[in-house]
Amino acid sequence: LNVKEGYSKYFENLIPLRDLLAFTCEDKDDVQVLFHHLRNVRKFDVNIYSVKPVRSLEFASPPLSAIAKLGFTHFLLDLVEGPLTLINHLCRSKNIHAIPLGSERTRAVSDKVPKNFQLFFTPNHRFHVMTSRYSDESCCEMNEIAGKNLLNISIDNAALENLKIQRAELIRSSDKCRNEQIGIENQIKELEVKINDLDTRKSQIESKFYNVETCKTNLQRQIKLVENLKARFP
Repeated sequence: LNVKEGYSKYFENLIPLRDLLAFTCEDKDDVQVLFHHLRNVRKFDVNIYSVKPVRSLEFASPPLSAIAKLGFTHFLLDLVEGPLTLINHLCRSKNIHAIPLGSERTRAVSDKVPKNFQLFFTPNHRFHVMTSRYSDESCCEMNEIAGKNLLNISIDNAALENLKIQRAELIRSSDKCRNEQIGIENQIKELEVKINDLDTRKSQIESKFYNVETCKTNLQRQIKLVENLKARFP
């Protein structure tokens, strides 16, 4: 998750620590693989969730204009970026699309916030509105909040995009080298075929040369024999 600078503490006080440190997978098979390597092999005590992949966000925030007069400036959904599947999961499980963030003015008029906003934030406080199940009476719990330094590392999108470009260039360069290697290997194979052919022809020539030498030796032996016979019977 990439939370806008200065707003991480609201998410850190909304999402449990174990969920902040958890792994989220779209593929259930990946969950099993991660569970085996992280929990069984590495003995890491981490949560691993499977979430439904989505193509578009399934949740929308209420009109901010309806509560802007109470000092509200954003919904938490406006303050975070990340994989669409994960953002959609946070909307479903934590209602970040419906939790508004207000100003100090909001704190002063917190009793006028509509009851349908059961959870909202001001710069340094969290408000939780609880309604009795037996009556329409409600009470508002206010707690001071502080950051936990878990989500305050922002992502440099320009640097990230530059790294993606470098990665793509390295992949292209690697593919080019791989293709050149394949071409060289094919040339080597062709040369090996030619060398084998030349070795075969060389062996054939050497065999013929040996036969010629053998015939020559036999012929010389017969000539010498004839000459000896002539010397004995002039």
